[in-house]
Amino acid sequence: MTNKEKHDYEFMARFYDLIFGTLLRSVRKKIIEVSAITGQPSVLEIACGTGEQALLYAERGAIVTGL
Repeated sequence: MTNKEKHDYEFMARFYDLIFGTLLRSVRKKIIEVSAITGQPSVLEIACGTGEQALLYAERGAIVTGL
């Protein structure tokens, strides 16, 4: 990734989280609840975007790989 691509991603990610983060928070928490994460499972998250869902899995003790 070039420096410009990284800068552009970080710039857009801030706005994405501000706009959609609040709207998706309850959905993300419901996904974690339905997933019934216990112990230290491995989770592969595809198309993780800004990584907010991956962070919620990690907070529950999961080992997360995001693509």
